[in-house]
Amino acid sequence: MKNIIIIGVSKAGRLHLQSYNKLKEKGEIFLVDNQKEDNDLKIYKTIEEVLNEKKLDSNDVVVDICTPKEVFYQIIDECINLNIKNILVEKPFILKKELLEKHKDLKIIMIQNYLYSKIVEDMKKYILENKLEVKAIYTNFSKNRIQESIKGRGMANGKVTRNVEIEMPHQIYIANYLAGDYKEDNLLLLEEKDLCYENIVLPKHGYGKIICKKDNIIVTHISDLTSNTVTRDVIVICSSNAIVKGEFLVYDKKFNLTKPGKMQVLKDGIKIFQKTYEKDDNIYECIKDAYKYFNSDNIDKKYEERLIKFGTEFSKYIEV
Repeated sequence: MKNIIIIGVSKAGRLHLQSYNKLKEKGEIFLVDNQKEDNDLKIYKTIEEVLNEKKLDSNDVVVDICTPKEVFYQIIDECINLNIKNILVEKPFILKKELLEKHKDLKIIMIQNYLYSKIVEDMKKYILENKLEVKAIYTNFSKNRIQESIKGRGMANGKVTRNVEIEMPHQIYIANYLAGDYKEDNLLLLEEKDLCYENIVLPKHGYGKIICKKDNIIVTHISDLTSNTVTRDVIVICSSNAIVKGEFLVYDKKFNLTKPGKMQVLKDGIKIFQKTYEKDDNIYECIKDAYKYFNSDNIDKKYEERLIKFGTEFSKYIEV
């Protein structure tokens, strides 16, 4: 099994580390972060330092990038120069087709962990089994991130992360999956508002709204990073006056469950089905699937197709 090098030891990196530690079979795990030190963990400064000290074969390594997006491509270039072919990237990442054309043996995946959520899987299954036509999709991923944001969480090189780059990537790929096959995607509205706290202003960071149209499906995304209520909801409005709603599990900062997940189906406003979820380890399931792929000899186009579909839509929003 291939060895794992996690780049970045903040929240995302630690969540990934937890997931790798749950794998029954895995190579050694190494941590790289040139900005942080930890008395309890061995943290290397560079990927090359790990390779040299541990005498690792670059073909036998997976690099998992959990840094702010501003340095994604810099680290990917470093991996390519070191002949590392297996790369996992946190969101939001836009795949450049030229990269794959130039490096045909490169395996690269963006984390899309909510596609591995039991709630999303059950919502999709219900829609398909009941032959419902999707009419509209509404997502709301909101929370109070003020203190983390003013401390610079997820930011690098002095650049403020826009609202659409934080929770919205999850909302976008979830909606793409639930909408199914569609030919056209048109942006109708994009709004972002500043996060203002005391004398600090983070431009286009506090609140975001996207309305787009996928063929005849209207999709609305909301993300308020100043909300005192944690909300992670996906609502799919379907034919036959049916609504399929998913509410994701909520955890505190110590990863203790504070609110179970839920899937509901309403018909003409009346609840006809409900399922509760006390566990939904979608990050682990996502990483397990990616790690299995990296340890195989085959190139699976589904990962590339997911990235291209996401990137094609997301690039429209960051250009606005």
